[in-house]
Amino acid sequence: MTDASRPRIAVIGSGMAGLACARALADAGHAPVIFDKGRKPGGRLSLRQSREGLQFDHGAQYVTAKSDAFSAFLDQAIAVGDAAIWDIDLENEDSERRVVGFPGMSSLLGHLSPGLEIRQGLRVTALVEYEDHVALHAEKTVSQFDIVAITTPVVQTRDICAADEAFLDRMPRVEMEPCWTFMGAMKAGQSAPFTCLRNPDPAVSWIALNSTKPGRDQDYDCWVLQASPEWSAENLEREADDVAEQLGRMLCDKIGCDPAEFVYARAHRWRYSQVKTSLGQPLIRSDGGRILAGGDWSLGKRAEHAFISGQAIARDLLKGLE
Repeated sequence: MTDASRPRIAVIGSGMAGLACARALADAGHAPVIFDKGRKPGGRLSLRQSREGLQFDHGAQYVTAKSDAFSAFLDQAIAVGDAAIWDIDLENEDSERRVVGFPGMSSLLGHLSPGLEIRQGLRVTALVEYEDHVALHAEKTVSQFDIVAITTPVVQTRDICAADEAFLDRMPRVEMEPCWTFMGAMKAGQSAPFTCLRNPDPAVSWIALNSTKPGRDQDYDCWVLQASPEWSAENLEREADDVAEQLGRMLCDKIGCDPAEFVYARAHRWRYSQVKTSLGQPLIRSDGGRILAGGDWSLGKRAEHAFISGQAIARDLLKGLE
């Protein structure tokens, strides 16, 4: 396929869904251009790294696979050293394989991205579909593409496609939940009653000693606490420093430490963290057929759902080009 014969394809979003879509398109001989407003690929598989070199998986904590396709992807990532199995026991949960990126969760996306053209730090503000192309508005620029795939969180997708009411009508029931995440580090060697704990009380949905994951620095105990959706919603608009102070105390109550021991303490707000009500199908397509949208919000809250949706968008797009 020559450059002149290739359709111009844009993918908006460099998280799991966007990169899974772009990877499948590239493997089929196309050259998608990926746009994302963030500094690095990742979405909720991002890695937070402090100036001191402390690392935290502050979004998705691990991934599991139910489908053959995603299981095969994880097998490949493990085989080349982009992922590893995190051997943990969670009370009252089955012993399914829990996989983490190596040395951070974002490494899972690094397994998808080689050779892809990714334009980070560029916010797409609007899409306008015409009979023969899609106008992609990104800050002060306008580009033309033949087809655009959107894999951003559903609220951002609605904003980008605000001019197409019929398209918006196809995603009315999708709802997202927020999450405040606390990241705290202290000198290694502190005793703790557990490595991971799920739903210990109504305010907290998850606590983990991030530094127990394969490939993580062992010089510090790096903890991650994720507040429950209900607590996060009630405290959504608070200042991050105030939230960090409160969540830090909540963590210390659980692991038996003093907040003064933290050498690093920060909070991150995921405004659109997890799907509460999904679309129930892997993708939607505009009436003109040139805009497709999907992501984890299409099918569910797992990283696997984003992967499946991204691949489904690519298959649908490729079928339309036949």
